[in-house]
Amino acid sequence: MYQPTDEIRLPPKWIELNLCKRECSTFICTQDDELLCQCGKRKQDHDEEILAHPIRPLRGTEWSPSKHTVASPTDAYGQIVFEGEHHPNKSRFVRLSYDTCPEVVIQLMTLVWGLEMPKLVITVRGGTNNFDLPPRMGKMLQIGLLKAAKSTGAWIFSNGLNKGVTRHIGNALANERWLGFKRGRCISVGIAPWGLVEHRNDLIGRNRDRVYVPFEHPGGKFILLNPRHSNFMLVDNGSVGKPGGEVYFRKRLEKHLSTYPMTPQRGCDTPIVSVIIEGGLYTLKTIAEYLTDEPPIPVVVLGHTGRTADILQYVLRKCDHVKDLETIKDELQNLIIHFYKISVNQTQLVLAELKKIIFKKNLLTIYVPHQSEDEGFDTVLLASIFRSQHWTPLQQLSLTLAWNRVDIATNEVFVYGREWSREHLEHAMMEALVSNRLDFVNLLLEHGLNMQTFLTPARLEGLYSLERTHSFQMRTLLFELAKIRSRKQNFASTNLERSLTLHDVGLAMSHMMGHIYKSKYIHLKGMRDLSNSTTDDVPGAEEDDDQNIMNVHCFTQPFDDLFIWAILTKRHDMALLLWGHGPGALAKALVAVKLNSYLAQELIATEKTNMATEFQMFSEEWENLSLELLDSCFKQDPKMARQLLTMELDHWSKQTCLTLAVMANHRMLLGHPCCQILLADLWMGALNLRRNSSLKIVIGILLPPLVFFWDYKSTEELKLLPHKERVDAPMMTGANAELNYDTESLRTYSRSRGSYSSFFQKSNHGRTEDLSRDGDGTVVAPTVNLQEVNAKLKEFKLSPPEHRHKHAHFHDKRPILDSGAAGSYIFDGTENAAAKLQKNRKHEDSRRHHQKLITEVPASSFVTTKHDLSPWSKFYEFQRAPVTNFYRHTLAYIIFVSILAYVILVPQDRVNPSYLEYYIICYVGTHGCDCLREFLCIDAINWAQKWSEFKTKYFSLMDISMVVFFLTGATLRLSGSFNTGFLLYRVSSIYWNLRLYKYMGVHRFVGPKIVMMSRMLKHMAYFAMIIFVVLIAFGIARESIRFPDSRPTWRSIAEGFLEPYVMMFGEVDTDSLSANCGDAEEPECPTGHWIIPITWVIYMMVANILIVNVLIAVFNGIYSEVDAISLELWMFQRFTFVMEFEQKPLLPPPLIAINHFCSIVKYLIEKFVMCLCDQELNTKGVEYEEGPRVIMGNDHNLKTFLSSAEACMKTTWISSGRVMKGFETK
Repeated sequence: MYQPTDEIRLPPKWIELNLCKRECSTFICTQDDELLCQCGKRKQDHDEEILAHPIRPLRGTEWSPSKHTVASPTDAYGQIVFEGEHHPNKSRFVRLSYDTCPEVVIQLMTLVWGLEMPKLVITVRGGTNNFDLPPRMGKMLQIGLLKAAKSTGAWIFSNGLNKGVTRHIGNALANERWLGFKRGRCISVGIAPWGLVEHRNDLIGRNRDRVYVPFEHPGGKFILLNPRHSNFMLVDNGSVGKPGGEVYFRKRLEKHLSTYPMTPQRGCDTPIVSVIIEGGLYTLKTIAEYLTDEPPIPVVVLGHTGRTADILQYVLRKCDHVKDLETIKDELQNLIIHFYKISVNQTQLVLAELKKIIFKKNLLTIYVPHQSEDEGFDTVLLASIFRSQHWTPLQQLSLTLAWNRVDIATNEVFVYGREWSREHLEHAMMEALVSNRLDFVNLLLEHGLNMQTFLTPARLEGLYSLERTHSFQMRTLLFELAKIRSRKQNFASTNLERSLTLHDVGLAMSHMMGHIYKSKYIHLKGMRDLSNSTTDDVPGAEEDDDQNIMNVHCFTQPFDDLFIWAILTKRHDMALLLWGHGPGALAKALVAVKLNSYLAQELIATEKTNMATEFQMFSEEWENLSLELLDSCFKQDPKMARQLLTMELDHWSKQTCLTLAVMANHRMLLGHPCCQILLADLWMGALNLRRNSSLKIVIGILLPPLVFFWDYKSTEELKLLPHKERVDAPMMTGANAELNYDTESLRTYSRSRGSYSSFFQKSNHGRTEDLSRDGDGTVVAPTVNLQEVNAKLKEFKLSPPEHRHKHAHFHDKRPILDSGAAGSYIFDGTENAAAKLQKNRKHEDSRRHHQKLITEVPASSFVTTKHDLSPWSKFYEFQRAPVTNFYRHTLAYIIFVSILAYVILVPQDRVNPSYLEYYIICYVGTHGCDCLREFLCIDAINWAQKWSEFKTKYFSLMDISMVVFFLTGATLRLSGSFNTGFLLYRVSSIYWNLRLYKYMGVHRFVGPKIVMMSRMLKHMAYFAMIIFVVLIAFGIARESIRFPDSRPTWRSIAEGFLEPYVMMFGEVDTDSLSANCGDAEEPECPTGHWIIPITWVIYMMVANILIVNVLIAVFNGIYSEVDAISLELWMFQRFTFVMEFEQKPLLPPPLIAINHFCSIVKYLIEKFVMCLCDQELNTKGVEYEEGPRVIMGNDHNLKTFLSSAEACMKTTWISSGRVMKGFETK
């Protein structure tokens, strides 16, 4: 909506160069008065040159603006300031000629006044004399007219004079701020005749603010301007005091706007509708012209307002056809004579106009308030536009989209029996997404739009690239994040002028989510590279292939991709709507938390605090939604809710909801009982100990035979738990292998986390040319390799069973079947894409069902029969449980710290190290190797990102530093520098003892306290800087006064800082305050020695009383603050702790070297076997994924739970007082 501003796109001088005024150039006196010109001016008001050649009026001589006026640059434009109001209104105005080109007028309004092009023009016609409206009708007119104009961005045309129908329009405009409409003035244009305006001479001035006093001379022929209009066009035809000077201009302008395109992006012209209130003979003629024009203009008549409105209401009620007019001719003539005060002969002209109107009665609407209780005036007004036959269904839909009136679209556009093509619906959906029309997105989905075929990579890339999609700041931020992720120096800010590609978005999103996350959009570039490599020899084929790839492929979970687009482009309401569609609501909410919080931090760093605050609010809302959703699911079915947290999500980079919560730093969700119960299950593994669990585990470690007597979970319960297994390509052995073997299973791989093989497999992960399968589960199947893959597949099927047995390494004893609901693939998106997808899903379901039958019975949430573990399984599950691993490593570390204390306290042989000393050296060395393993196994695309992720872990970074420090001491000790080596031993022992806090952090009581101490440590560092400044000030002054002639030594410098520091804690040496000097046997006192006690008193007051007490007070506040959330923080860090010991090797240092050796040997063997498979299956490598996962498969109970999770979303919204439009129609 228009708001008066001083912004001018074109200079004001443009108005003088393009717009003119009109002055009478020929004096033609009237027949009644020789001193009065037919233009309306007196003789003395004309120029002397005109008066020198007067013209006597002859028979038929009439004054004409086109012949008897002269044009000159306009001399009146600027702003009118209407006085007499509580808040004076300002309106732009211009004086212009009646024959001004309409295109110039549009340029004036858009380029000079800064108005947006209208999406609708409402031209109000009616009586020029004052009349009254019933209060109820006036209220409905005000509300309906303003609602129609505000919701559609319309321009309202009137004659701008404060009389007749325009006065009622002005009253409606005066109340717009009190009727609850959105902010901004409604664009109302008063097209008034210059010669009829009262006080028009006060408006003369170029680009000035002219004060307009609303004082009208009673009985005068001039009329005041209505102060409620925002713009005025004062049409000058050279006449004075004569009405109708604006008729020609207004008709041309309305005609031009009716054929003017609404926007370059929309394929329809600007609609015009006329509103008739009361009116006379000229109004009736105007109605007939509107209805018979080409294109016709629909008319809405407000009934029971008098004269023309009442006559039309009577005629349309009595007549269905023109011939029916004869039956009521006598009654109609009486009404015409009564209303218009004309003779019987003149009624024939009125009847002729009425016949024209009846021919087009379908374009005429009579609105009577008491007969249209269910429909508001705005609805009737907008619905009348669609009765014009020249609007196609697509144009009608575009109009309602531009107006954001879904009610009009539902009632007038999507009518029963009208069929819509896919292209039309997709075109409308694109407009709805770009224009952020939430209701229309929902409406189009209800009417059969297939989002899966709609959203192609080309369309999604177009949504990111449109200038209307997001602000320049967001665009810049996405480019910068893509630059950081890609690590390319030539990706400079100059590339901001080019369009954003999905590859750029993928890089930015991967950086925002974290180093483990890999967006599938990155690999779209690899698709293009591979396709282009096959068309290098064809001129011009490269661009065509790029376009075909972007148009052909589509997404299986398009709502998730649009959800990300809405988040990154700051469309929070659109994201909330899309959140309700498609599976994985909890995962999408957690991704939204991470993206919004990251964007908020980045915007704070760039000092864009307003946008940062909005994103932070969005992040908090998504946190609450995800927590409420998990709570609803947990109350419905706790077991299934825990499985939902650990379900592998193909569309979200093979992550789980649990890992996404960790990425998003969602402490409240990880502190939820559902997550804590799950972490407890992960922590205990197969153990089912209820009392004295810690003691039993320690005894089991020390006395392994006793572990067979502990309690364990059943095999059925274990299958429901997340477990650490390798997921391989689902190749099957036996007679049924050929039946269930397909191309997709050949090209489906998994990854590894927490092993050496994962590091070596990631060596070529960053190459986007690897199109087999990306980190997100995105499968790309370009046609260039399909024949070759099928040939290899056929060769594999025809090979003998002995040959196929070489692929047995793909099998798994306990297969993990990823969920089809969470999958996301990019596939061949031809016209039969949906059918192919459905076929692939059915084939995959049958394959999984067959595999499930031949391997194991899937675990169900309803366990009726329990089978105990075998003795060997008990021993194995006990040893691999994370809690056992923790106590094993803890005991080994306590032994290491004890031996280290013995070695550094008891004198050792300087030449021959003892066995205990060799033990601690081996322990530290193997511990360093394990730190290197952790670093190599960090899932990142380059070394820099591995390091940035590794250094965020405090203990890991300190471990590496102290391992190097300790081994340096060991090297010096073994090389002969015994004292220096042992000194490094003793210094490093400080850290090794403090490192016990890491193992103590697992305790429920001690852990939160350690978290609290770490938080306080950061605040103490700031206070240390404050104290250090005071300490320097006193220490340097004191030392320089006491020893003015001393030479600088390290000891003197240390004492200058150490003694003031000790004084701050009450240890005061009186000799240092009053030196022994001045006596006969003592040296002379240094100059100013008496200053030292004075400065000491001031120093103690500032340091010991002020700063220390402030520090204590602040720490009390920090303690209260952190103590409230310490348990929540500890629960959040508990996940990292559990995952660390779940992935740690079973043997502690120094025996951990055995695990490292076995891992390397295993990797080499798998590498050799995989090379054979690469040659036979034409694959590019197999990645393994080790981490907590749940057996999903085709478990009916879990699928039922996933479908009911959507119902939990609706419950979540209703319970929180929100209204989600996405569920209102379900």
